[in-house]
Amino acid sequence: MRSSSVLNAEHHAQTGFEFVQFAQKTSIVFSDNRFIRHIEPDVHPTSVTSLNVGGLITAMQTSPDYSYLALCADDDRCTRMIVFDTDTYQVSAEFDMDIIASEMRISATNEIIWTVQYNARLFTLIRYALLEGKVIASGKVNVEMPAAWWQISLCPADDGISCLLVPNRAILLRSMAGHIESFSDIELFDVRCQDWSNDVTLAFGASACQIMLYRETSPIKVVDLRHLSNQEVLMALPL
Repeated sequence: MRSSSVLNAEHHAQTGFEFVQFAQKTSIVFSDNRFIRHIEPDVHPTSVTSLNVGGLITAMQTSPDYSYLALCADDDRCTRMIVFDTDTYQVSAEFDMDIIASEMRISATNEIIWTVQYNARLFTLIRYALLEGKVIASGKVNVEMPAAWWQISLCPADDGISCLLVPNRAILLRSMAGHIESFSDIELFDVRCQDWSNDVTLAFGASACQIMLYRETSPIKVVDLRHLSNQEVLMALPL
């Protein structure tokens, strides 16, 4: 989601960003067109460090242990995957790619899912070794109805399983023997987001103020947040 913030007002009156990530425990990295910008909120006075990656950033993700920041940079000559060490922001790896990533996810074993939406119904997923650029698996997913939006997520309990969420459907995918294939799906209604717990439990958030919990494809529980509104506890942020 595009947002905006006043940063380095002496040079930039206002700048928008497409992606924002934590890097290490306290630092924040966000992308601004061809730049990654690094902020240390706990350091006073807070400053912004900028790095031009030489191409439009179309996707960006940090590894689960915050050791690496990977991004897709596209320019007129080529598309590249660039991997940075988050301690030094030196380039740890860089590879030329055949396709531009729309979204990226990195597993705990430093394997990266490189996802592309060619049109409203066709998705291509490619699994790479993060620091080697080697293709581990790939596959295409066709959805029945045109998808106006979509999200991809990785199962933390099994790096070979991922979930492609499109309107009204969650498609479970498995990476095996060089292929990424659908093995099951869940029909949903008005769902807008997803997340995994530390096992194989999936949570889906619906516009109707509901959280639906599934153990893989089996429904477990529906939490209706409207019924909890009278039990809401408000907390103040520490000053």
